[in-house]
Amino acid sequence: MGHARPRQWMANHELHRRAQGSVPAAFIMLKGYHMGSLWLAQTFNSVPGCALFFEYEHCLRKLSPSRMQAAYLPRNKKASITQLASPNLTLRFLRTACACPVAERASAMTAGDSMCSGCSMNEPSGANRHRTLCRATGVSLAAMGNRYTQHLHAVRILEPRVRILVQVRTNHVKHALSFLRTNCGDPNHSKRDKRAKMMMRVPAALLLARTRQISREQRRVVEVATQLANGSITRYVMYEAMQRDMAGEVAAILEAVGAPPLPPGWSSTIPSSQVKSGAEDVSRSVSNYEELERAFRFSECLHAMLVAREPQTFLPFQGCAEAVRAPAATPAQFGRRRFDLNASDCIWGPVSRSDSKGTP
Repeated sequence: MGHARPRQWMANHELHRRAQGSVPAAFIMLKGYHMGSLWLAQTFNSVPGCALFFEYEHCLRKLSPSRMQAAYLPRNKKASITQLASPNLTLRFLRTACACPVAERASAMTAGDSMCSGCSMNEPSGANRHRTLCRATGVSLAAMGNRYTQHLHAVRILEPRVRILVQVRTNHVKHALSFLRTNCGDPNHSKRDKRAKMMMRVPAALLLARTRQISREQRRVVEVATQLANGSITRYVMYEAMQRDMAGEVAAILEAVGAPPLPPGWSSTIPSSQVKSGAEDVSRSVSNYEELERAFRFSECLHAMLVAREPQTFLPFQGCAEAVRAPAATPAQFGRRRFDLNASDCIWGPVSRSDSKGTP
């Protein structure tokens, strides 16, 4: 019988390899929308030796066999995507993306499919001798359909060391307001000096219904991640923690996945010219705030989310019990096709100096 190596020795050996930059710590991050995931990817990619592909599901669709076959179809026929790209594509990205040029990583890897398979780790002799060590690579996905979960399960079978992270936004009321704001044509983030102020009038029942939907969607993401991680999620990345200290959250991600720490003295190079369109103080962006404040008093949890004037973490991640248990509503009950605002609910006006302050 051979002599098995102790597990602790193997763990130390793996950390040594990562410290030497020969293998990156790899992770998959499941998430929703409107929770700063692009901002996180841009910041993460500015760290030497780190790569995080924003919404990698676009690569899985673009490079799927179905999409490849579509190139041979007549122009008037549209091929349906019945399968995704191979799990080996995702693994190749996770193993090699840290070798990609800094300029390409800094774009959050969202432009086209040229970065979907990572970059070559084999460099010509003498080329880039001082290549930055590989710290960590990851992909984020917001798609939760069966094809995507099956793909991720296959990746984990091929490489069990890939960690599972979940990105959450714990203030579900403000999360719902973020969706409603974009319904009015106001982007999530706007240039500080080129934005008109927009005030929303939000019916209380509509906000409750949208919050309930947010809570259910986030519960679904956490459930999928828990199954994928066999009950052991590596880290919950919280939007509110990112707002308070993005560098600290990036450092915590690196530590959680077993990657080398941030370089001494590192600071994000992401420009601060972009700010949230909606203010942390809801009363500054919702015209009928007093009405909402009264309507949400029935729930201490929901009321606290509404009136919070700074980034605050709310537990559990799945949302307030009152929102989860609220009777199911349909957009038709509000005379709408979706839980959206009407054009008459969106009022635009000039932005003042005090209104221009925000958090990415």
